[in-house]
Amino acid sequence: MTNNKALIQCAYDCGFTESLNRLGFILGPDKFWFYRIRGDYIDLVMFWLLSNKKFMTVPVDCQKLALIPGYQEEKFPSNFIKGFGQVSGYFIDEEEICFGSWGWDVRDTCSIEKALNDILIVIENSAEPWFQSITDDQKMFNSYSLAFRESESGTKLKEKLDF
Repeated sequence: MTNNKALIQCAYDCGFTESLNRLGFILGPDKFWFYRIRGDYIDLVMFWLLSNKKFMTVPVDCQKLALIPGYQEEKFPSNFIKGFGQVSGYFIDEEEICFGSWGWDVRDTCSIEKALNDILIVIENSAEPWFQSITDDQKMFNSYSLAFRESESGTKLKEKLDF
């Protein structure tokens, strides 16, 4: 049965972690997730194991650090991801980032390595350009799903942003 420890080990063994490090991402503590701070923003690539431990989804997100509940620079990244809510609505699927989740097969070492290699291609070709396009609060907010932007949470976030 796959767990975060197995995912992390495979990520190191197949060069996934090293490849994300070259893009400026750092492996976070506690679970299997990567982050990169770009000025006022944090880019996130998270790996969520489904309850059956045979599949995972890979949400990507970009958020303004100052608006993340509980964020404390002096304690970051400790306990950061616990209870963290994804906002953008984007997930990595077979070819690009898209709204809605995609289940990656992670039943064994072979499937984990294949998934991580495929995910890396999508990060480089689709997620990375999306992250880099977010250079201000309005671009960040506009990149989120329409469902989020029109929700109560979206309305509250918009009121806190600088645009």
